[in-house]
Amino acid sequence: MRPSKQNVDNFVINKRNVTNYSEYNPLSIMHYYIPASLTPNGVGVNQMSVLSKTDISSINTCYTYPLQSIIKSGERIDLILFTHPVKSPNGLFILNFNKGMLSILDMKNQEII
Repeated sequence: MRPSKQNVDNFVINKRNVTNYSEYNPLSIMHYYIPASLTPNGVGVNQMSVLSKTDISSINTCYTYPLQSIIKSGERIDLILFTHPVKSPNGLFILNFNKGMLSILDMKNQEII
């Protein structure tokens, strides 16, 4: 189905540069790719393939992990981490097991430590 001119104007051309979570972030993957050759002023929107720090922060706000900060005696850490990451009690760190790699994510700086 082909979009109408009104829908393209409303949701692409005249779209305001606002989001629910932050100021407009040109590094975000959460916008439309527009080649510069398609715009009258020759300015396009880059195609991003990696989540920006703002993207990660917004995603973590919307899709929180189940809160578990204590691993009980007898529980297998590999099974717990395979099911879901473990968040520290203060929410600043996440212990994750992905593709055989155990990692700790610093939520404040959005980097693996």
